[in-house]
Amino acid sequence: MEEIRLKDICDLDNGYAFKSDDYVESSNTLNCRMSNIRPDGSFDILYSAKYLPDEFVKKYKNYVLNDGDLIIAMTDMAGDPKILGVPTVVDTKGYKLLLNQRVGRLRFIRDGINADYLKFALQCKRVRDYLKMFAGGGVQLNVSKKDILNAPIRMRAIGEQQSIADLLKRIIKLQKLREQELQHFDNLIKARFVEMFGDQRYPQEPLDNNVYEMFIGPFGSALKNECFVEPENGYCMVYEQKHAIQKTMDVTTRYVNEKKYLELKRFSVYPGDIIVSCRGTIGEIFMVPKDAPLGIMHPSIMKIRLNTEKYDQKFFVLALEQYMNEHINEAKGSGVKMAVTATTLGKESFVIPPMEVQKQFADFVKQVDKSKVAIQKSLAETQLLFDKLMQDYFG
Repeated sequence: MEEIRLKDICDLDNGYAFKSDDYVESSNTLNCRMSNIRPDGSFDILYSAKYLPDEFVKKYKNYVLNDGDLIIAMTDMAGDPKILGVPTVVDTKGYKLLLNQRVGRLRFIRDGINADYLKFALQCKRVRDYLKMFAGGGVQLNVSKKDILNAPIRMRAIGEQQSIADLLKRIIKLQKLREQELQHFDNLIKARFVEMFGDQRYPQEPLDNNVYEMFIGPFGSALKNECFVEPENGYCMVYEQKHAIQKTMDVTTRYVNEKKYLELKRFSVYPGDIIVSCRGTIGEIFMVPKDAPLGIMHPSIMKIRLNTEKYDQKFFVLALEQYMNEHINEAKGSGVKMAVTATTLGKESFVIPPMEVQKQFADFVKQVDKSKVAIQKSLAETQLLFDKLMQDYFG
């Protein structure tokens, strides 16, 4: 094993600043942007695809990407960085690709380099932490070509690189299969919901009739960044949009002290409450677990406290998801600007089946969830193995 700097084996080519006016409705040429580098290090050229005229391939030939090229994100949003310094290997899927501004292409200047191995080496925590030290900017974080090329890398002989890369790729493939199994079970639940409740056989009522509380978090100025404290000084956590989007408590959490909590106590979140994302990525839903801690709402979420004599919570979450899919997601696709507000949602009518029928559905979900738990456990164990190997190989 050899400890080197990235500049010992690579140079970095910057992309071109294509303009939005350059985009066309359809072509065989795509602009490779930062968003095509996914947070997990995968590459998806069709994610929010932007097409360029086919003649641009000749005009900007120095920016053409090929299968197997290694690229890296040089910019990210300061508030919630996910891809800064994340590398990925290009898969053109048969398209012509042009490298966009603030995406760097790593060009090998030495033989005996496996692109997948180098991708994993750059993805390790040691290198990511190193790059974050140099990230600067305001709304956006930027890392320079110089700093990227100074990143520390553990290099090995080409045969060992290949073996390590193949092993890590097999683990990722297994993770993807487990994630697909989880998605299959989620789809099964949704299909059963439509089968049981999708034909309007049961009465409907405005949601306002069947909730105890439903409102959006405090006005933005009431919960500025300076209100947050370190966890050891925190009285309670803050429920944010990311909890609803990722549908888990297992995300980085911010806290406020007791004084701020008492000031905003009416925005408390309790176990069993339902939170909904209301800004940016809107319409995502999360039911706060029974063992979750007390918290307060961020301005970016809505809280719903159900009348549980009329609604089973698991049933209602699926009903609300169905509503979001039909109203919010369709509007997004049409380009219509949508928002989730307590006023508009409260006026919407939702089906109210007999409680025993809701319970039947909830029991079905419970059985499916048991199968999901086993898969989630396997997925977690696979992630632990991946993390250990990354630490062992790359530091």
